[in-house]
Amino acid sequence: MIIRKVFPEVPPRVEYTLTEFGKNLSEPLSLLFDWSLDWEEELKEIYVKKKK
Repeated sequence: MIIRKVFPEVPPRVEYTLTEFGKNLSEPLSLLFDWSLDWEEELKEIYVKKKK
């Protein structure tokens, strides 16, 4: 999903990029995030009830 590239430099440098598989997850994750915002209050209520 993620490619990590380490450069042999001082100071150390690392770059991260998404693979095609990771890029394909962008839309479903965005939709899930939007859903969580739409249901935020209900999800909080469920969480509070479960903690009791």
